[in-house]
Amino acid sequence: MQKTTPAKSPIFLHSLFRSGSTYLFEKFRHADQFYCYQEPCNEALIDLDIHPDGFLKSPDYDSRMLRHPTLTAPYFYEFHCIRDRLKGLFRKSFSYDEYFTGSRLPDAQKEYFDTLIEAAPKRPLLQFCRSAGRIEALKHEFGGTHIHLWREPRGQWWSYKISDYFDAATQATYNAFQLPAVLSKIRVLAGIRRFRGRSVNREIRFYRNHPMRSRESYLAFFGMWLYAFIEYERHTSETICINKLNDVDYRARVTRALALAGVGRLEFNDAKLANSMFSETEACFYESIENEVAQLFCACGYARSEVMAALSAGRTAMPPTPDSLVDTLQKEISQLRVLAFTHWDSPGACEYRIFPGALSTWRGLVRGLGNG
Repeated sequence: MQKTTPAKSPIFLHSLFRSGSTYLFEKFRHADQFYCYQEPCNEALIDLDIHPDGFLKSPDYDSRMLRHPTLTAPYFYEFHCIRDRLKGLFRKSFSYDEYFTGSRLPDAQKEYFDTLIEAAPKRPLLQFCRSAGRIEALKHEFGGTHIHLWREPRGQWWSYKISDYFDAATQATYNAFQLPAVLSKIRVLAGIRRFRGRSVNREIRFYRNHPMRSRESYLAFFGMWLYAFIEYERHTSETICINKLNDVDYRARVTRALALAGVGRLEFNDAKLANSMFSETEACFYESIENEVAQLFCACGYARSEVMAALSAGRTAMPPTPDSLVDTLQKEISQLRVLAFTHWDSPGACEYRIFPGALSTWRGLVRGLGNG
């Protein structure tokens, strides 16, 4: 394990996509004592050597499209500032091919992350959305403080639908080398094809052109959600559920826990995630898939207690959003309209891919509005 001084001891923030990681990242960025790297394995970083100025564009458009909080600087600003130190280090394989490393990082990844940590002028914060398969290796190599950020899976899966990138990225993850046995079984069940391109963009384009049906999409997503939840809980010391930050007492506990862990005092008073609402009919769709995935994990040697703890956490009732019921429902309906436009504007879109689930959600929202 690499030895670092307390002031330079890295902080690792681990999550999947659409879990509130940009919100927490910006909280760290606002604090004066951290140098913050957003998504060190993002495939866009392959262009840092060739087109560095492209990393200085305003994040406003992407923030609005992805419903991210407003950022004080471009997404990859900190990488741009140390680009000379990073020259030639980032590789295409970091994003997905070598997503699953086991307990040891490949030499190229080790050199890259080591450079990020050493080049940081302040205490480094590395915020990952692609670390579930390498968290053990990162902790072994660099020590530091590791934080697990997660979101309840059903609402998170719907949040993925804001862009077809996220389903494509899920498929690309299942295309990785050294895919764990349980995820290999899920890949077959979800019908995810193998494809190798010269760039990640080609692979993402391939998977965008081969979208999954709703059942296979949630199956693949929940397989990764459960795998990531278990791995992160094994190797992190702090856990934050973005859904629960709506609750004042939970926010206070998280703030105290982070302070005791030596991270500093971060405030989350503006946390306001609109937790999704699902009808009983919809719940059956999700539960059957979740149970199937949980059984696969147990059959592949995972401790039943560990699997059931993760499953229970994901199904725990989340605190309501501070908004009124009507405001919450209006936001949900607005998001469904965005999905509708995305569907209509997608070349060759097939009706079954989005609308059965969307219409079911719509009916549930209308019933909830009528009972409000």
